[in-house]
Amino acid sequence: MTKQKVPTCPTDASLREWIQGARPGSHYIYHVGYLPRDRGHPHVRGAARLALELAEKGALDLAHQRLGMMSYSYRATKRSAVQQ
Repeated sequence: MTKQKVPTCPTDASLREWIQGARPGSHYIYHVGYLPRDRGHPHVRGAARLALELAEKGALDLAHQRLGMMSYSYRATKRSAVQQ
């Protein structure tokens, strides 16, 4: 199993930094909470938007795991080199 990076306060900048050095199969937790409610915060919105953009380009797989009522762990898994 690959190690997950869990930043204290994920941002689009920290996600970009992670993906530059991450190996395929590595995981990154880009949010813990309830994204539809929390994306009003700029750092949450930026990280979530970038994760979705990278997933659409085929660089990431996105998943979430329920932790409790309205609480999820949102995870990005690197698939291949980022195409920017």
